[in-house]
Amino acid sequence: MKKELSRLKKQLSLKIDECSARLIEISEFIHQNPEIGFKEYKSSQALIKELQSNDFIVEKNTAGLKTAFTAVARGKEGGPAIAFLSEYDALPEIGHACGHNIIGTASLGAGIAVKSIIKELTGKVYVVGTPAEEGGGGKIIMLEKGVFKKIDISLMVHPFNKTYSFLPSLAAKPIEFIFYGKAAHSAISPEEGLNALDAVVQTYNSINALRLQLPGDVSIHGIITDGGLAPNIISARAAVKYAVRTKNQNYLDELMDKVKACARGAAMATGTTLEINESWAGYDAIKNNIPIDNAIKKNLKLLSIKQTPPSMEAGGMGSLDMGNISRIMPSAHPFLAISDDFAVHTDQFREAAISKRGHEMMLKAAKLLAYTALDLFMDNELLEKAKQDFINNRVPL
Repeated sequence: MKKELSRLKKQLSLKIDECSARLIEISEFIHQNPEIGFKEYKSSQALIKELQSNDFIVEKNTAGLKTAFTAVARGKEGGPAIAFLSEYDALPEIGHACGHNIIGTASLGAGIAVKSIIKELTGKVYVVGTPAEEGGGGKIIMLEKGVFKKIDISLMVHPFNKTYSFLPSLAAKPIEFIFYGKAAHSAISPEEGLNALDAVVQTYNSINALRLQLPGDVSIHGIITDGGLAPNIISARAAVKYAVRTKNQNYLDELMDKVKACARGAAMATGTTLEINESWAGYDAIKNNIPIDNAIKKNLKLLSIKQTPPSMEAGGMGSLDMGNISRIMPSAHPFLAISDDFAVHTDQFREAAISKRGHEMMLKAAKLLAYTALDLFMDNELLEKAKQDFINNRVPL
């Protein structure tokens, strides 16, 4: 089997090399046309068009989302259904500073490569377009609507300033506190008002104080979105939004209760009325799958991609909706360095995402995904170990 696996990996590599100019062109197009979550019309269409030209069967508007899609190519009957997940949303104002142009195109390239040999494989390959990772949770919506029921394993890759086969993520939940008070003239009759802005400020200060008594992996950051109308009017309405994060998934609910208590105390102290808005469930901490992770490490070596030495630092972790997928099936989300100096969500990282190094790593990312999928298609022992690892380390939903 080793000879056959090696032969097919060479074919995958050659196919991606053959498509390299086109893949770079698509990555640059997505980068030059940044679109925020659920509005990625040009980006999703560019990916769909290329999949169709490579004879994928494409479903548009998956899960009722206008910029989501599902593309499939079928091999021999039986075997696993393996999906490459594609992201392509940009950040507001700053564009593709998280490199989603690379993510979307790497999954596209991996899908095209595996499709080119699918008749030799047992199973199905999917490329799934998942919008709005940056705060909209497109994968969560698709998960809730049953899109992933037909898929056994999900793979994707993320550009970064370090290279890791696996990096933990933080469970995250957004929350908004809206306070309602009573307007009054701040100079003539302040005693008649109830100041909603005071409630927001007290909430902000209370949460800042709370952070001193929380575990080191906890991150709580907020912005005041409404502070009132004018300095001479007691604010009848004010609001603050927070992102609450922790590495410990099981601690998230308790942590949210502590944060809510800060807002409730502020409302009581100021005599205002509190509305709590939890518009969606948030992102789960990602779950590693050891057998797939080991396969990725081997393929990183095969592609001459060096991993960053492990670090004991608690920082450096974000939150992602791939975490939610990892809790319902074996999954992988490796990180590949396209820059040594610049962190994601910066102007410099945005430029790195269309640099020569960014293009080269995007093509290697496509190969990494395709190689790992091929390992799972052809090695039944690896496939079963991946499934068993997921079952043995199942986390509560």
